[in-house]
Amino acid sequence: MKGDIFRLGSAVADGVGGPEAGAINLIYTILLQKTEMDVYSFIMINQIGMELNELIMKEGKKIHINIRFPVTQGYSQKSPSEKKNIQLETAHAALLKIAEYDKKLDKNKLENIRKEILAKNFNFYFGMSKEIVCPKNKLLSVQLFVNPQIDKFEYYIQINESGKEKCKVKIYCGGTDVFYISMLFHKIKWKGETEVIINGKEPHVETHVFVDTCKAEFINLTKYEKSPVFEMMRMDISEKEKKKAHGDWLDSMPPESAASLRQQGKEADEYKKRRGIT
Repeated sequence: MKGDIFRLGSAVADGVGGPEAGAINLIYTILLQKTEMDVYSFIMINQIGMELNELIMKEGKKIHINIRFPVTQGYSQKSPSEKKNIQLETAHAALLKIAEYDKKLDKNKLENIRKEILAKNFNFYFGMSKEIVCPKNKLLSVQLFVNPQIDKFEYYIQINESGKEKCKVKIYCGGTDVFYISMLFHKIKWKGETEVIINGKEPHVETHVFVDTCKAEFINLTKYEKSPVFEMMRMDISEKEKKKAHGDWLDSMPPESAASLRQQGKEADEYKKRRGIT
């Protein structure tokens, strides 16, 4: 995967953008590349209301579209399944408009992508690393996968034996993006034939995956009780635990940087209060 090339956003109060669009962003990012339709370095789709005008704007290899897709009342209260289908139809409609405007996207391929997403019910496992073959036993290999969901991204180490999947070991349940993965799971290496060790670009946590038992253990590499970054990005812990991790993260930074981030946080909270955002 080259990187993030697709983004679905919204300029309406109860629209399709935000963290819950992370899964559809990743799905389209990968499927557009897979079908050789990564002709743009970045596609920005912005859902708008009646107060704004529809437009398509190109800037180099980037393309931006404002689309007046029907604003569904109570979108935020709909089920995950309903939200995903609305996201898909918004994205597909916008891409068809881009295809008509610029003639660089294949409408048939876009329809095939839409059909594939529906056929798989939005359930994809994407490889996020190369397949790493065990140096001491060529029949064994591992690979990092992500299963993007509307409210979380689940990461797995898949262990293969003799070319077939032996098991998938869940190693993380994180936020709906992949920007933090290199910080936590960047280097994968074998230790003998029975253990795989995973390190990030930064010393937060060391992950050990055991081939025989298909289980994982985590070693905290920080001075804190739990690694702040590892905990902050998790979606399977309480808000209290996240707040504690965020405080530890700020504590780990230079004082001037921490002060600036705290001020930004206060300003963001005040903005949300003014806009009635919870």
